[in-house]
Amino acid sequence: MAPAVRDPADRAADAAGPEATWVDAALAGRHSSRQPPSAQRARTLLLIGLLVATAMVSWLRLLAAEPHWPLVWRAVDGGALELDHGSQAALQPLVGRRLQALVFADGRSLPASSALLPRSPRWTVDDAQRQQWLAVQQQLSEAARQPAMTLRLEGAADLPLSPRPRGIAGLGLTSWLAAALALALALAGAAVLLTTPGRAALLYALLAGSHAVVLLLIGAESLPGMGLPAGLVRFGLAVRLVADATAAAALVHVFTLYPRRLAAAQPLAATAWLLMVGGTATLLWLSPAGLWWYAQGLALAGGAAAAGLLGAAQHRTADPLARQLQRLVLAGTGALLLLSTAVVAAEHRGAAQSGLASAGAVAWSVFFAALLMLGPVLLTARKVLREFTVLAGISAVAVSLCLLLPGVLPLPATVALLLALAAAVAIYVAARPWILAHLTGSGPVGGERMFDSLYRAARALEQAPGKADDLLTTLLQEVFDPAETARSARSVPEIRVAADGSTLVVPAMALGPGDRLGDEPAGGAIVLRHAGRGRRLFTQEDGRLCERLIEQLRRAVAFDRAVEQGRTEERARIAQDLHDDIGARLLTLMYKSSDPEIEEYIRHTLQDLKTLTRGLAASNQRLSHAAAEWKADITQRLNAAGCQLQWSFSADRDLTLSVVQWSGLTRVLRELVNNVISHARATQVEISIQLDRGQLQLQVSDDGSGRAPDKWPHGLGLGGVRKRVKLLGGQVRWVEREARGIRCEVQAPLRAESAAAPTQAAATRPAGDDR
Repeated sequence: MAPAVRDPADRAADAAGPEATWVDAALAGRHSSRQPPSAQRARTLLLIGLLVATAMVSWLRLLAAEPHWPLVWRAVDGGALELDHGSQAALQPLVGRRLQALVFADGRSLPASSALLPRSPRWTVDDAQRQQWLAVQQQLSEAARQPAMTLRLEGAADLPLSPRPRGIAGLGLTSWLAAALALALALAGAAVLLTTPGRAALLYALLAGSHAVVLLLIGAESLPGMGLPAGLVRFGLAVRLVADATAAAALVHVFTLYPRRLAAAQPLAATAWLLMVGGTATLLWLSPAGLWWYAQGLALAGGAAAAGLLGAAQHRTADPLARQLQRLVLAGTGALLLLSTAVVAAEHRGAAQSGLASAGAVAWSVFFAALLMLGPVLLTARKVLREFTVLAGISAVAVSLCLLLPGVLPLPATVALLLALAAAVAIYVAARPWILAHLTGSGPVGGERMFDSLYRAARALEQAPGKADDLLTTLLQEVFDPAETARSARSVPEIRVAADGSTLVVPAMALGPGDRLGDEPAGGAIVLRHAGRGRRLFTQEDGRLCERLIEQLRRAVAFDRAVEQGRTEERARIAQDLHDDIGARLLTLMYKSSDPEIEEYIRHTLQDLKTLTRGLAASNQRLSHAAAEWKADITQRLNAAGCQLQWSFSADRDLTLSVVQWSGLTRVLRELVNNVISHARATQVEISIQLDRGQLQLQVSDDGSGRAPDKWPHGLGLGGVRKRVKLLGGQVRWVEREARGIRCEVQAPLRAESAAAPTQAAATRPAGDDR
């Protein structure tokens, strides 16, 4: 059932409520009054982009200048390491040989261990392994400052190697992609802050900046070769933990303010900051056992708290934006939980899958960055961003499955990897349409139903162009199924979608008879709130769909008017031909006739022809004008037959009859009067026409000799009456009068295109009274 349309006057009593001004808010400007002008905003964003890009380039140049050894190891059975590849020519013959030790210039040596493999200390569950890895990386960063290092391999002579800078080309693809994504995320935060300045936007910018720092650290940890910058080894873990805690606290804080400020926003935000940032600082100060568990618990708690706040916002009032944001938060938190479980399962099995765990961390971080960029632009996001978000999420799931499956199924690692990839691809193919649809909620109705609604609206508009606003409102309700629909007298120049996706504002279009079918709105607006009964957001695609629907209605009206114009012109041509040709010939025959009876018959035929041509030439007639013509014509015919007419006409409004209505009623009256004259031998005829609330009551009574109408044979005359009344959508019946004679009763609905102000033209007077 379509929701009731609320007029602004009906909402006056609700002015004290928090929802009383949603129509005014939707009709107001799209942006805050504090928003800078667009040109200034563009210049500011460009300046921020240049500054952030300069910082990114400086960071990459710093990494490129750090010395390292171009050695990449891989783990083999028994915990041994063998050379996977090296960029120097002297290392190519040694690929595949096992490492014994690294001997530094100061005499210290570093035996082969898994700590030489690349991994993320943030995603290392075991505290001892993390400390060992950090210690080894610290030794390598110190050794990189020495002139040379000796590489000792099994079955090969010692090979001295000198550290050298990586260079820009040696940073690796992961570092470049992480830096590019961090730049995009930082610019997204700046754009939101400039577009909608406020505390929520500032918190989002802080959230985006924190995760951008995490992406830069991930790119630095993924540098190819052996040896990381000393500062990254010493402070990287602490900086990353603080950045994660800041992002979690900012995420909770922003959802206490957006999309709807909660009553206890300040206490909730203070608690989040205290637990997240304060708890992380305490962990770094005390360094307790199980650091990873505490850090992951805080991150997951932040995601769960954010989802809970959005759920509370939905509980208070139907808010589709809160629903969609909650879906994004749950997707990110669920992926993090799955990845954390997989990493723990892999570590408990003792599997040497640190590289795969690091890849999973990278995939989840990219997924979270995509979610952050998608959140503020849910309504306007391009399909490529949505696809990228889905692909990043599926990648995180795929890596998690790669870590989980070897422990669940007794399969070789390669088979488990292939099975996990196949499962991820299957999930992507099967779930992609549903995921993309639910990023903003299910879309409007299907194509077949929308076509049916549009067709019915176009046909109704053809019958009643003056009700264009009502028909457009009904069409929009059927297409978008809003929770509320309101009318406003305020005009809007174009279709608007509210920034939070809660409302859609459509200009009321003048599609009535006086419209020129231009692009100018008629005045006023139709405001729809909460698409899909609050289950989804209004998007820019919905706005474009509205434009297409209105354009189709305009085309339907233009087509109908063109057809009607052609019909009118053809009727006028036929009427003129009948008048000029047939009328002239009948007039000549009448004057040449020597028989008075034939002359009178031709005179009546001319009168009928005159009535017919007038009806053809005038496409529409007022009911009152048509009644006057009917009365004059019937009076003349009955007087010639020696009958007296008692005429009664009343109407609550003066409707405009279409050609079909006028022609049908004219021929019905004419045939009924003909029957009275030809068969009834009556002396008095009473005709009553009443129009009340769109229902026409027509009665023709006589005092003739007719009886038992149910036994009459229905020839062309009575059959024609039944057919014409049926075409009008009405009913007809003949009954006996108590004294003598027959009464014919016709009931038919009259739904005209326009009506004059209500009038009462009731009269019961003799035919000769022309008042």
